[in-house]
Amino acid sequence: MTTAKSPSLLADLRSIGIFFSEKPSRNANPEETLIASLEVLAQDSKLIFLVANWLSIYAELIHTERLLFLLKSRELPQCSVMLLGGLCRHASRDSKKLELVCKTIKKRFRTIQKVPVAEYIELPVKLGQCPANPDFLEFGITVPPIEQMRDKILPIALTAKRNLHIRMRVLFGASWRAEIAAYFLLHGEFTYYRLRKDLGCTNETALRIGKQLRLIQASGRPLW
Repeated sequence: MTTAKSPSLLADLRSIGIFFSEKPSRNANPEETLIASLEVLAQDSKLIFLVANWLSIYAELIHTERLLFLLKSRELPQCSVMLLGGLCRHASRDSKKLELVCKTIKKRFRTIQKVPVAEYIELPVKLGQCPANPDFLEFGITVPPIEQMRDKILPIALTAKRNLHIRMRVLFGASWRAEIAAYFLLHGEFTYYRLRKDLGCTNETALRIGKQLRLIQASGRPLW
């Protein structure tokens, strides 16, 4: 089982803009990394705070359709999905676009069950030292109020220089165009079928945007 100290996970989190001492991996995908982190959040309060802070700052650069595709296509345990719901509810205070993820999760699990987290995470709430965070409590998760750790979140402009996915989203917005442009630059040659399967977009989207990008490449101009 992955742990919060997994070097590969920390390197990916560093790549998308969370400061760790680990050397960042190259071009980690934001949604893939967010999904990967869910497995360990329930045992690591610092990681919950860091990811919650990151998501609040980077919310407008999250590709909601891509995140929902991963949520649907991966066999995630309910506790992980609920943690994603809590994170998105917290971030939705700054970005309403993540409301759709919250609504989708609630529709999928109509009965919200208590999500087990490490005892030390719940302890301050149980002892009456602080109230439970309402955003996470809505999804059955008892955690203290989210600590502000924004000094540990790298500026978007800096992350965009190092991470191709973030850079494409700064240029094109959190869209299929940005996602396909990053895929195009990272993988070079590919079939539209593979593009659709890997990303989760429609055939029409893969064909339309993929052909446009290949025309730009054929002209000798850069994609951005």
